[in-house]
Amino acid sequence: MRTVWFYILAAMLTFAATSCKKDVTERPAAAESAAEKASVKPPNVAGAFYPGEADELKAAVEGLLGDADASVPADDVVAIITPHAGYPYSGAVAATAFRQLQGRRPATVILLGPSHHCASPGIATGTYDGYETPLGVARVDVELVAAVADGCADVTYSNVPFAREHCLEVQLPFVQTLFPEARIAPFIFCQHDAGAAARFGKALAEAVAAEGSDVVTVATCDLSHYHPYDEAVKLDRAFIRTFERFDELAIFVGQNAGEFEIDAPGVVAAAFWYAEALGATEAVALEYKNSGDVTGDASGVVVGYVAAAVVE
Repeated sequence: MRTVWFYILAAMLTFAATSCKKDVTERPAAAESAAEKASVKPPNVAGAFYPGEADELKAAVEGLLGDADASVPADDVVAIITPHAGYPYSGAVAATAFRQLQGRRPATVILLGPSHHCASPGIATGTYDGYETPLGVARVDVELVAAVADGCADVTYSNVPFAREHCLEVQLPFVQTLFPEARIAPFIFCQHDAGAAARFGKALAEAVAAEGSDVVTVATCDLSHYHPYDEAVKLDRAFIRTFERFDELAIFVGQNAGEFEIDAPGVVAAAFWYAEALGATEAVALEYKNSGDVTGDASGVVVGYVAAAVVE
């Protein structure tokens, strides 16, 4: 599998911002097809973070899932934690998290991740009807998204945080491979406020409970960035210990105290509040690696990745 090429290309890419509005006026059938296509968010990082051709991408995802092990019962999983780097670096760890869901048939997959480009709004969801990868279009569960937005004033409809973002996009090929019929409900956290995370988690749990169908949640979070190998492992192990306490506020306390360093404390805490409201009782770390482990080079700085699950 190509590694260095992906990493260099991903670092060099400049992503074009996009915005789309659906025209609700009457139009002929051909124009309707064009409007429908315009309401789909095109991919930002296909061909960089993951393969850009459908056959190659499908083979890559199936291979990663085939090499991963399941260690918790799929029906017990309320949420998983995944990384969001390029597949050559964190794809195997992501596959371990997704492997825990194999066998489920969710109607909707909720996607939670951090913005790498925007400081506002607090929590964003797009106005798109679907999000595209080389494997096709993942359609949005607009009813569930609306229910969450109605129940949580911290959620704003905005396409701006999605214009250059990669964290949710790299989850989609796994979702499309495992759950080809599922819809998605994507949310990006531009801020990581404990109060907002708690309100969002509560609203999300209420919306999911009201929907009454099988729903799984994917919360994506990377660990320490660009520390020497030993220092990174120390920071990341501290986070994993805190994560397994299944304590929402401990995530913020540890992050603010410098005990560990993650890029999505609000995302993880919101997933905890959501999962706890739906009956989860335990947070389990499944696999940890950093980029030095993947490349075999521990001499430089690294980025940490974890696969984890929140279970009943």
